This record gives sequence, C-alpha cells and structure tokens, in this order.
Amino acid sequence: MSRKIDMEHLTQLARLRLSPEEAEKLGEDLERMAVNIESLSHIPEEWLAEAPEEFGSKTETAASADARQWLRPDVPEPSLPREALLRNAPDSDGEYFVVPRTLGGQKG
Repeated sequence: MSRKIDMEHLTQLARLRLSPEEAEKLGEDLERMAVNIESLSHIPEEWLAEAPEEFGSKTETAASADARQWLRPDVPEPSLPREALLRNAPDSDGEYFVVPRTLGGQKG
C-alpha cells in the first residue's frame, strides 16, 4: 500500500524551506515510514499473546524491559555545596547562577 504525503502542506506547517529534491526525498522517506507503521496493524493478535514472559504485559516493550536492567533506583542524595557549584559557574551573583535573559540578551 502506498501513501502520498502532501509535502508542500507539511513543509508549510513545519516552516521548512526545502529544495524540490529535498522535499521529494523526504516525502519518499515519510511514505515508506507510514507504510511500515501501518503494516504493524496487520500483526496477528495471537502473535502478541505469545510474547515471552520476561517482557511482562503486552504493552511493555523489549526496550523497556531491557532498561530496567541498567537503570539505578531513584534515591535522593544530598546536593553539592552551593559554593562548589558557583565556583565553576561562568558568572554568578554569589548566590545564584547568572545567565543571559531570554529576551533582550542582557544579563539579569
């Protein structure tokens, strides 16, 4: 099954400026991705029910099962002393980091 992506509309929504060649290549890539994703809906449900027990529920993926093996427990620990952190800051006011303003570009 083939999908036709409206690249003119998509690039306008994403505010992208693409050459015609770039738009055509991106459109082909997106069409292939859409077809591949759609093909997942054709996997027989009985195949999903046969997932190995180690992966847990049907909604858990192999990646999330693997992630549990290397993630450490989330345990609160004391923060570093403020003086040690500010010592390495490019700029500080003695109590806080000083960073450029988001608007206007001035420190503040």
